[in-house]
Amino acid sequence: MAGFFRIQNLAATSFFVVVSLAIAQNDEQLTRTEEKLTTDRDFYDQWMKLINVQAEQLEEQSLDYPLDYVIRDLAQCPETKIQPGLDTNAVQPQDIAIYAEMGQLSSYCPSNHTLLSAGILGSCKQRSHTMKLPSLPKMLQIRGADLKTIDANHLEDPLPDQAKSIADEITRIPGYEEMWKMIVITATIQDGTASETGQTAIEVLAAIQELGQLLPKKTFVVVLRTSGSGLWRDASHANEACRTQLSKWKVHNKFNYNSVWDQVEIIVQKNYLRPNFSVEILPLFRDAALNNLPNM
Repeated sequence: MAGFFRIQNLAATSFFVVVSLAIAQNDEQLTRTEEKLTTDRDFYDQWMKLINVQAEQLEEQSLDYPLDYVIRDLAQCPETKIQPGLDTNAVQPQDIAIYAEMGQLSSYCPSNHTLLSAGILGSCKQRSHTMKLPSLPKMLQIRGADLKTIDANHLEDPLPDQAKSIADEITRIPGYEEMWKMIVITATIQDGTASETGQTAIEVLAAIQELGQLLPKKTFVVVLRTSGSGLWRDASHANEACRTQLSKWKVHNKFNYNSVWDQVEIIVQKNYLRPNFSVEILPLFRDAALNNLPNM
């Protein structure tokens, strides 16, 4: 299990970095936001307050908790000379040969205060492995992984369709069945629908089922659990611009039940902890919240 826990710890660290840069935006929303900044003075004032606070927080974070230490310290860790992992319990970071991500939290928005102040938002479809900050692919590579990264999926597609797109691309790689594959699912309420049967947890399970059928050998799936509504509710409470931006997802937020996520975890534990295909659900954002935030 040692190899598994090494990968789990790397995943946990990188998820916090990516989520800190992700917001609920797609290109259509970005266009509407840019237009609103030129036509709605109140929204413009709210927006300026928001990006100024974000800039201050990023500066404080870079001074108090600089993230470059993650890569630096990881590079200094001693190498372990062991046999390649034969099953998911023994797989090591250096064993991973193919990497893919799906879900809205696998992308991020660049943070450029000058451009944001001018109302220029830029695309929020940047993949996490392209950012300068620590990401899971970078961490795996530092630990010796010779990675091929798959970006075949479109993040606006339903999660099961993203799973099919990723699997289709992987199966084109010669010898893929004998390569260890890591697929990370970082879904949020945007990846589900505002309904009992289409909420995010159920979509995640459907994606896992697709991957289990299409890539049953040497596949390790990591899921970030983002259950509950506290994070979205608190973000809306903290700033008027946030409330405006997140209003589209207000109904979706009601369909992110902990009980459904709990059932998904039970199903995964019973059916997807196999030697050659294993799923690990990390509870990093279970009931996440931004506590005691003042209105701005």
